[in-house]
Amino acid sequence: METYFEKVKRLNTTYIYKDIEVDGAKYHYLIAGESDSEVIVLLNGGMNSHEMWVDFIEHLSHKYRVINFDYPTELKTIRDVAAGIIRFLDELGVTECYLTGASFGGYMAQAIAREKSDMVKGMFLHATGAMDEDTIKDFRRKYFFAPLLLLYMKHCNYDKRFKPLIIKSMDKYTVSENSEVQKYIHDMAVMIADGYTREKDLHITSLLVDIMHQEPVTSKEFSSIRPVVMILPSNDFFTSKQQENLKSVFPQAQVVRIEGGHMSTITRAGEFAELIDKTINNAKKQ
Repeated sequence: METYFEKVKRLNTTYIYKDIEVDGAKYHYLIAGESDSEVIVLLNGGMNSHEMWVDFIEHLSHKYRVINFDYPTELKTIRDVAAGIIRFLDELGVTECYLTGASFGGYMAQAIAREKSDMVKGMFLHATGAMDEDTIKDFRRKYFFAPLLLLYMKHCNYDKRFKPLIIKSMDKYTVSENSEVQKYIHDMAVMIADGYTREKDLHITSLLVDIMHQEPVTSKEFSSIRPVVMILPSNDFFTSKQQENLKSVFPQAQVVRIEGGHMSTITRAGEFAELIDKTINNAKKQ
């Protein structure tokens, strides 16, 4: 198995990340693939690390126009990030796209589709949940003391207190995986932690907290979007109840249940990239 470090090094030598400012928000982004191809937008998970998509980019860019970026720290709420991404894509000339979101990226996919459903040709939701009433209630309980947490993050010795937690939290998602997969994810966690900053962590944590301030999504908001594919791991930290709630929001979705944990989006990327390709091809025939 090729190491994570080797893959990211090849990604950074094959493709060039660029920077653009749109309405005061700064996007660090990559566009790979042919300009006249179908567009696939990759939405980061809760670490807001674009490198998590390295395998997807390599697999999909041969046939599709793949867009990957970090969420701008200038945008402080989920709704602002969703609106900003829509403006960013418009600046790039994107009028239609497929959204692929993993974990927190699944929430962002829902927020974007709610804002501009006519732009969304389809959705691929990996190891995530619905931004529904139950989730919002759960977040209100979970982040009741969020103001104190954010205050502590602002003033503590961040490198000592929080960077090790990044590695530890990602490692725990692979306890049921084989040693090769565990090392791959550990290497990714080390690289992410090495480049992580207090500002970036505060930003993504604030966005997670902001889920509790959202209006619950409904199936009616997404009824026109097809195809929708959900990839739901058997050993995810999103519970079976949360997975069922996601299905209720997207009753039209194809549900793919897989063995594995939360990091399966990364460890089985080639398999899921093939599923994305097959789904888009089938949609074209209809």
